[in-house]
Amino acid sequence: MNSPFTDSRASGLLSRVREDISLLRQDVGHLVQHTTRHTVPEGARGLADHARHRLAAGGAYASSRLRSLRENPPRQALGILGGALLVGLLAAGAYALCQGGGCPASRRAREESPEGPADELV
Repeated sequence: MNSPFTDSRASGLLSRVREDISLLRQDVGHLVQHTTRHTVPEGARGLADHARHRLAAGGAYASSRLRSLRENPPRQALGILGGALLVGLLAAGAYALCQGGGCPASRRAREESPEGPADELV
């Protein structure tokens, strides 16, 4: 290819730049090929392995915590469970008492009904 420059130094520099650009394009092509064929898949495998190990470690930690809770339940849990059971028993007793007629609110409701007290109908 003929150079538009008559200066031999400028013509030589232009030729070197042209070669450098050609080599750079080849190197970029090789880099992209290597990256897509080797670097990315290896990196993805590394990330997958790391995630797998972290998930396994998290599962092992969770199972060890559950085992320790089963073996030694915290006192708070027993207190909360006992309190919930006590509240349930109190609620069941209050419901049974009101259904049986011993509750002042149910007595008042029966007395204020238009038909009169339910005890007088029998």
